[in-house]
Amino acid sequence: MFFVFLFLVIGAAEAQTNCSYSIEPTGVNIPARAANSPDGAYRDSIRITASPSNCRRDVTSQAEWITISFGETGTGNGSAGYAVRQNLTPFPRTGTILVATRTFTVNQAAAVCNFQFNLSRSRFPSEGAGGTLTINTPCSWEVTTDADWIVFGGSRTGTGNGSLAFTVGANPAATERIGRISVSGQTLVITQSAAGCSFTLTPAVANIGAEGGTGSVEVTSPLGCAWTATANVPWITINPGAAGASPVSYTVAANRTPEARVGMITVADVQLVITQAGAMCNLILTPPNAAFAAAAGQGSFTVATTCEWRTTTQDSWIAVTSGGTGSGNGTVNYTVAANTSNQARNGNINVSGRGFAVSQQGAACSYTISPLGAAIDGAGGNGSIGVTATSTDCNWDATSNANWIRVQAVSRGGTSGTVSYAALPNPDSAPRTGTILVAGQTFTVTQAAAGPQITAAGIVNAASFQPGPLAPGEIVTLFGLHLGPANLATLELTSDGQSLTKTLSGTRVLFDDEAAPMVFSAAGQVSAIVPYATAGRESTRVQVEFEGRRSNAVPMAMAAAAPAIFTRSATGSGPGAILNEDFQVNSAANPAAAGSIIMIFATGEGETEPAGVDGRLTGSALARPKLPVKVFIGDAEAGVLYAGSAPGLVAGVIQINARIPLGTAAGEASVRFGVGELSSQDGVTVAVR
Repeated sequence: MFFVFLFLVIGAAEAQTNCSYSIEPTGVNIPARAANSPDGAYRDSIRITASPSNCRRDVTSQAEWITISFGETGTGNGSAGYAVRQNLTPFPRTGTILVATRTFTVNQAAAVCNFQFNLSRSRFPSEGAGGTLTINTPCSWEVTTDADWIVFGGSRTGTGNGSLAFTVGANPAATERIGRISVSGQTLVITQSAAGCSFTLTPAVANIGAEGGTGSVEVTSPLGCAWTATANVPWITINPGAAGASPVSYTVAANRTPEARVGMITVADVQLVITQAGAMCNLILTPPNAAFAAAAGQGSFTVATTCEWRTTTQDSWIAVTSGGTGSGNGTVNYTVAANTSNQARNGNINVSGRGFAVSQQGAACSYTISPLGAAIDGAGGNGSIGVTATSTDCNWDATSNANWIRVQAVSRGGTSGTVSYAALPNPDSAPRTGTILVAGQTFTVTQAAAGPQITAAGIVNAASFQPGPLAPGEIVTLFGLHLGPANLATLELTSDGQSLTKTLSGTRVLFDDEAAPMVFSAAGQVSAIVPYATAGRESTRVQVEFEGRRSNAVPMAMAAAAPAIFTRSATGSGPGAILNEDFQVNSAANPAAAGSIIMIFATGEGETEPAGVDGRLTGSALARPKLPVKVFIGDAEAGVLYAGSAPGLVAGVIQINARIPLGTAAGEASVRFGVGELSSQDGVTVAVR
């Protein structure tokens, strides 16, 4: 469809085919840095001879580090200036300047290397640790070490900036040690602290009867380090003796409770664990247990014994309010919290090893939901429902009663919960209603009629019909639902006849809320031109608006260019939208001769110089891509004579005049063009004879 439009508005572009050119010199060999230039750049000029004198001479750089300082265009004899940036790499490089049909070659020498190094740390603890060596240089390097306890985790050679991780092993000695790391002849010093003191206790554990007694422990330190001994409980006493002398003797007091107990003697940072048995006691609890309803309550029981005792509980819903400890007969008072779960529960109060059992019934369940309903846009959307239960263990679920409403997730926690749901886009022109049953409660969803709907996969290049990142000025086609009128509407011009309109039969295409020039519009397919204002952005939000209703917003990545060649079949492959040098359509019945010039029509060249104007028809002022353009026919690179605006066509269409390489085999030859590092689609052909 777009190709038909393209050839209806093609102007009478003329190509120059009978010109000859020569340049002096044909190349130059230069150092990495010019000695007489403050910024290190090398500057010179090229003398150009063009015959006849009306022949146009265009000068373009084929390398980003070479720029044209003057003489980019002109006719007849003249000159062009160029500048070569300083080479900051350790590698020589070669670039070219295209002067009409002649090539000027620049060979530049490699840079002299400098090295900078940095250690994340230079001093390490005795137990060892990891470190990082950072290298800043454009050159090759190799890392070595004189210490086997410094170990690198990966390759120790490389080129350019790098970062190497290494590990320093534990130091077993009581003295500090030093290791060295060498990088291309420069040395960095690593220092590691001496090993610390260690201690061993023999025995490490002791068991004492309820009656108490004495004991001792041997202390061993390989490095002869000083130490002191302390006890962590009052019923263990360290006996007097020489400070730091081994063995250490101690006394354990009698245990008058029926519970075993544990204490520790600490020597430096090592512990002797002492376990003491409980006394032989008889405890009687009256009553032996208690039962409660789900509501909060309180209770008590008596303790009959001749021993000391204490109460503990591991259940957070039981609290001892009095009688926590005692000696002989006594009373324990306690409370139980309300049970918010619908599950019964059991707990225990421990009285020096004797258990008092507590049971409690579960609570009944009831539910409320909020809100009771929701209104959803025709494009679909997500929502959530809050659920409140009277018990933490109440079991509830959510079920959709409409196939267009999906329960995404059910989250339960305590007495609160959440139901997440999603409504699919409404494909009909009438609103609809569905419900979700949540814990026996009805949640009503009302959805508006359908509006425009698009997807990322349905946003494609209008020439290649391939999805992918978009570029400023690219002509795109969007596929979807409810995008425009039932019958196809083709492009319209503004009142001054100079530009495409940005609204077409009620349809607009928006990029970050900015309307784009419209090419055509229909219910399932629209075409527009990406605004040049999107240049430099990492992404853009795309929407289609029809009769005031906007589609969902689709995020699309942006690129500097998205080159693609139009095809005669408007499918993205097959014979390209190409004219021979006689301005006739190239085809199998009208092939172009090898060595002749063809005109290729494409899109996606990105930013231009001068800057492109959205939707503007091209007049006498021609814009060229900022990025370099190359053409490949078959397996050979074709000479590009012109790449820029197509006269009479809209900004966003690029015309490329290229010469078919001599020796190209007759038949259907593949044709591609590149903008910067990006290439057009495969599968496009040109007929050659």
